[in-house]
Amino acid sequence: MKLILGSYYLDVPGGAVTYFSTVADHLQRLGHDVTAFTRNPGPIADALGDRGIAVAGPGELPDGCDAVLVHDAICTYELAERYPSAPQVFVCHGDQNTLDVPPQVPGVVSAVVVLNDRMRARVEAGGLDVEVVRLRQPIDFHRFRPAGEPRQPPCRAVLLGNYLDGTRRDLIVRALEQAGIEWEQIGHRATVSPDPAPALAEADVVVGYGRSILEGMSAGCAAYVFEFADDGWVTRDSYPALEANGFAGSAFERAADLDQLVRDLEAYDPAMGRTNRELVGEHHSAFDHATQLGALLGRLAPRRTPADTRSEIARLVRLQWETQMRSGRFEAELLQMTRRAMAAEQQAQEAAVELDTLRRERRYRLAQALLYPVDRLRGRR
Repeated sequence: MKLILGSYYLDVPGGAVTYFSTVADHLQRLGHDVTAFTRNPGPIADALGDRGIAVAGPGELPDGCDAVLVHDAICTYELAERYPSAPQVFVCHGDQNTLDVPPQVPGVVSAVVVLNDRMRARVEAGGLDVEVVRLRQPIDFHRFRPAGEPRQPPCRAVLLGNYLDGTRRDLIVRALEQAGIEWEQIGHRATVSPDPAPALAEADVVVGYGRSILEGMSAGCAAYVFEFADDGWVTRDSYPALEANGFAGSAFERAADLDQLVRDLEAYDPAMGRTNRELVGEHHSAFDHATQLGALLGRLAPRRTPADTRSEIARLVRLQWETQMRSGRFEAELLQMTRRAMAAEQQAQEAAVELDTLRRERRYRLAQALLYPVDRLRGRR
């Protein structure tokens, strides 16, 4: 199918945008012709382009399409006007803003996808009579992966999200520091990175809200739900309730103070990270999610004659280019690691030469001679 995916902005990382990027990538891998529409391109749009996905502004959209997938009301109306006969699926991520929920105008949206039970209840309580489909958040299991085994005690935590600030941020930071855990914040007005995967790969703990929790879980981190509210550690027992709530921090009734947070952090277990990665692999496959989305879009889209084979050839060429780009990045990383290893070996050799030189000096031999009786006496004892 020829699909248009709409996101008003692709310049600031966030849960909805990283979802958009993941889905675009995997729908293309399923064989669909994907175009990403945005009015605010940026690092995320650049990354999509690097993976062979066409990114278009208002004046660059193709003449027609089979279906539209959006996650904000701005793109809903704009793309509905541009493609009035194409069915449109709205992915509802939240309800903090009016733009986050599907327009309540009949006939604009064909179906709504929700990613947790909390948002399903919100959409079904609205005035729009439309099919609601419950799917799980898709996570790129291969992109978010651990760099090594979980450590005991934990050494590093990542605060991942765009909303943690003020007294809530100060509280968790104090708890981490009292527990002896180094931390780094990614998002909000701190470090803004289009790709948090490298930082998560080196971390033992992720602290966050929503989709950021699942990305940390996939990277093998112990995951602590904390931002607007506090639900604590993700475990195999707590996962069903936390997932149904969208890892929003409101699944359980608890209000943690500093002492409680420190006790929670001290209860860290490296097995949490291994369990979390298993949970993501079991329930949050990006390929499964894209397959379900593709089936939904295909069911809603009108049947048409097969597309020109040239579009399929173009798609395969884009995938080949993406593979080559990834291969090049891996080669660059390997070269960098090789250079670091060679530098470390050179430093070891220089240190050995310095040690040998020191041992040849007269002062060293004199000190050894003076200490010989003491060493001999210790040996007898």
